[in-house]
Amino acid sequence: MTHGVFSLPLPGDRAAHSAGDPRGDLPPGISRGRPLGEFISGPENEEAVAALCLLLARLADERPLPFQPLVLYGPAGTGKSHLAGGLACELRRRAPQARIVHVFAADFARELNAAIDVRSVAEWQQRQREARLLILEDLEHLAGKALAQEELCRTLDSLSRSGALVVLTSPVAPADLAQFSAALRSRLLGGLALGLKIPGTAARSEILRRLAATRNLAATDEATATLAEGLTASVRELAGALAYLEIAARQRDGREDSDMLAAPEATGTTPTAIGNDLAAAYLAMRSTRRAPSLHVIAVRTAKYYSLKLTDLRGPARHRQVALARSVAIYLARQLTTQSLERIGKYFGGRDHTTVLHASRRIAQLVEVDTEPRRAVEHLRELLAA
Repeated sequence: MTHGVFSLPLPGDRAAHSAGDPRGDLPPGISRGRPLGEFISGPENEEAVAALCLLLARLADERPLPFQPLVLYGPAGTGKSHLAGGLACELRRRAPQARIVHVFAADFARELNAAIDVRSVAEWQQRQREARLLILEDLEHLAGKALAQEELCRTLDSLSRSGALVVLTSPVAPADLAQFSAALRSRLLGGLALGLKIPGTAARSEILRRLAATRNLAATDEATATLAEGLTASVRELAGALAYLEIAARQRDGREDSDMLAAPEATGTTPTAIGNDLAAAYLAMRSTRRAPSLHVIAVRTAKYYSLKLTDLRGPARHRQVALARSVAIYLARQLTTQSLERIGKYFGGRDHTTVLHASRRIAQLVEVDTEPRRAVEHLRELLAA
C-alpha cells in the first residue's frame, strides 16, 4: 500500500489461455492481455481487496472456500473482468491441468438453447460442471431467461458440491438484479458479493503512472495530477487518454511513429514527455465533445434495465419501466441541452411537467437509494465513453 493505494498482484497473462485451450473455455474477448498485471485501487475498494487477498491465499493453499459463489459487481471499468481473469491465471499457475470455463451469460443461455435443439444437454452440462473454476460474465443478461436461470441454479449446486469456485460479474448487486427467479437470487445472496467502485483520485494517479511506464511515457507529476482529477471514469479511459497524449506528444516533437509498436526496451528511445499543457488541452478537448443524443441515452438505459426501447418510449407504467424511463429522463436533463418539451416528446409525448417531475424524483432517489444511484453512475460512465 502506498499513500492509501492498494496493489493486488494478478499473476500470469490471459493471452496465454486462448479459446482453443483444451483445459478450459475462454471466450475471444477474454484472451486479450491486461494493461497491468495487478489490480490497483484506493480506500474506495479496500474491503474488496482484502477479501480477494484471502481468496487468492485459499486458492494457493487449495483450502475450501467459506462461500459460494463470488459475485463481483460495479460499473463498467471497475476491474471485474480484470480480477476474474487474474483468479483464472492464479489457478492455472497452481494447477495447470485444472479445467477453467470462462463464458458470458448471454453465451451461456445461447449455448444451452443450442444444446437443447441438438439434444446434447447432458454433454454441455458436463463441460460446465467439471470446471474447477467457472467464470460467468455479465450476469444481468440472464434477466427474464427462466430456462438459463434454472440451469445456472443446478450448475451452482453441482459446483458447490465439488468444491469448485464460481465467479460471477454484474453491474449491480445480486439484490438489485431485475427479472431473476427467487431460487437464483437466493443462491447469489448466499455467496460473497464484492462491490467495486471506480478508482478514486489517488488510485487514478498511481494507475496513470504505471500505465505511462508501460508505454515509455514520462508524464510530469503536474500532468498526472491534472489527468487524475479530470478523468473520473474507468481504467480504460485512463489508458485511452495516455494513448491519445502519446500521439499528440510525438506529433509535437516530430518523432517517428514506427517505434510505437515496439516494446520500450527494444526501441532504445528516450521516454516521450507529457507535460501539463498537453494534459490540460486534452481535458479541454473532451469537455467540448458533443453530448449523447436522446436516442443513445434511451438505448443504454433500456439495455441496463433489460427492457426494450419501445418500453421506455411507450405508455407502460409498471414500476420497472417507470423507473428506467425516469432515469433516462434524468440523464437527458443532466447530459444534454435539450428542452423539457423536446425530452418529453421523445419519451412518448409526455408534457414538460411530467419530465420535470421524473427528473426531480431520480435526483432525490440517488441521494437515498443505492439502486438508482448505481444505475445513474453506471450509465453516466457508459455515455461518457
